[in-house]
Amino acid sequence: MVGDTLTDIGFARNAGMRMIYVGKSSEAGKLADARISDVSHIFEIIGERR
Repeated sequence: MVGDTLTDIGFARNAGMRMIYVGKSSEAGKLADARISDVSHIFEIIGERR
């Protein structure tokens, strides 16, 4: 996505997408459906195991 992160989250929600925020806590992270500190945890959030 491009542009302002908060705007991107708004567009994604309107399209029916779920948001996963990767990184330290921030305003954008508070609006996401899930928040992880590191991308290595992504499979825990989406329910897939490797």
